[in-house]
Amino acid sequence: MSLADKNRLRVGLVLVGVMWVIVLLAVEMTTVAHTRRLDTRISLASAEQIRCKWGSRAGVETAIAVLKDDIATNSSDSFDDIWANNPADFNDVPLDGCSFTVEVTDEAG
Repeated sequence: MSLADKNRLRVGLVLVGVMWVIVLLAVEMTTVAHTRRLDTRISLASAEQIRCKWGSRAGVETAIAVLKDDIATNSSDSFDDIWANNPADFNDVPLDGCSFTVEVTDEAG
């Protein structure tokens, strides 16, 4: 085998090695991108869950505040009270990134 053939073989082996390194790096980058996408989905779902939790808590606290205000101003209950007919405070109340609707039902029917 001549010197030129040995150099050509060496260059070919280096080229194959570089191509394998590129393939392995591409696989690694694909794995990292997939993991990042999953992490993003998980964090968005977690943020949505927290937003829903505090939105529902805000609805409960709104209902409690309206009922306490009604007790302080009125000793009797009727469907004309603020808790029975209050669309401004109860329907689609906007909250940071979500909204909530409150419905207060009289236990007496």
